[in-house]
Amino acid sequence: MSDIISNVLSFDLELWSDRENVVNKIFNPEEVDVSFKRSIVKILSLLEKYDQKATFFTLGYLVKKFPELYSLIHENGHEIGIHGWDHKRLDSIDAIKFDGIIKKTKNTIQDVIGEAPHGYRAPQFSLSHSTSWVLDVLEKNGIQYDSSIFPVKSPLYGSNMAPTTPYYPNYSNPLTKSDKQEKILELPLLTNTVLNHRFAAAGGFWLRLYGTSFVKNAIRKMNQKGYPTIIYLHNWELDKIQLKMDHWKSYYGLWKIPMDTQLESLLDTISFDTGHNISEKIKSETIA
Repeated sequence: MSDIISNVLSFDLELWSDRENVVNKIFNPEEVDVSFKRSIVKILSLLEKYDQKATFFTLGYLVKKFPELYSLIHENGHEIGIHGWDHKRLDSIDAIKFDGIIKKTKNTIQDVIGEAPHGYRAPQFSLSHSTSWVLDVLEKNGIQYDSSIFPVKSPLYGSNMAPTTPYYPNYSNPLTKSDKQEKILELPLLTNTVLNHRFAAAGGFWLRLYGTSFVKNAIRKMNQKGYPTIIYLHNWELDKIQLKMDHWKSYYGLWKIPMDTQLESLLDTISFDTGHNISEKIKSETIA
């Protein structure tokens, strides 16, 4: 691989039926479970094929339901981080409930793989100024880095004011940098600036919308500046069952180029590592 800087490849693990935009909740639970297992096996196979490592941000109840899958992820050298317990947005809960969610998910992961998780990603990137209390709770529970800031404004999440490179967040407003080295490092999702306009390029829907060339271009521009990037995919994007979702955004583009084809293209040309490894390297170099 020609890339010197490694980047974070992350997967948000959830059942397609966990998504808020699945309006029709009538589905076959067994089919959904089979789809989840199939998608994880496919992801692990592709990562092994290209000798790459990734971070899997997961819902806690899935670890409890499929412990053997999470043991397999861990045994293959990948990181398991927290994505909540059941995909509730941060703005729908308070600090006390969130603390309980983090403790419950952290303990469940630790019971299965034998080590505590280091990273966190909020459902639907819902960390914002109004939910800044999250960082104190994460620090109290031993979380070392967050990857919930989406530096592009969209209808559901994000802010054009947030930094686009790793930084230590201000605990009173995580969309801004702290003037000191906090215990938690923020790994914001990837963007691409074209003609002075900031576009989302972090994967998921945005990868399906703009294509792999656009995402690769964004990664390489950041790497040339000396910064690692963070991209994400959902496990259900790699399985055909996602076409049963009601909202067009959930399956847009998958009829043209399958997500596993796009993922292979990225794995074949970009260097990836876990969020924990990248964050520890940043902290040791104090470049944030």
